[in-house]
Amino acid sequence: MSEMVKVEVAGGGDYFDAYLATPSGTPKGGVVVIQEIFGVNADIKETANWLAGEGYLALAPDLFWRQERNVALTDGSEDEWQKAFALMNGYDGDEGLAICKPRSIICAPPDVPRSAQSVFALAAAWSISPLAAPMATPTLLITASA
Repeated sequence: MSEMVKVEVAGGGDYFDAYLATPSGTPKGGVVVIQEIFGVNADIKETANWLAGEGYLALAPDLFWRQERNVALTDGSEDEWQKAFALMNGYDGDEGLAICKPRSIICAPPDVPRSAQSVFALAAAWSISPLAAPMATPTLLITASA
């Protein structure tokens, strides 16, 4: 199953949307799928769905939500490329990725092990690292979209 969900940002009263792909059985773990400069588009959703098919709960947060919510571009036109680069250039990576640290997102029940981030072009500087430590107190909560 897959759906768009709202992720509430603790302490700020704000939220961002994310694509959540859920496996059919008990999740092996959770994966945060970081978007490319084109937003949470069909390719990112396909990646999240593939991960769910492999048994992982996959969450793809909308990193551009502070500039424009629910961006889903392709590489099919010059206009989309220009918009993607404008969004990327206006994106504050430190602020944006701070909300996506896997220990800050509840993406599986407490007894399910956490996995790693799946990193794409926008966050290429982020390393992929297994989460061996138990999850700290969450700062974000996933709630169903209305």
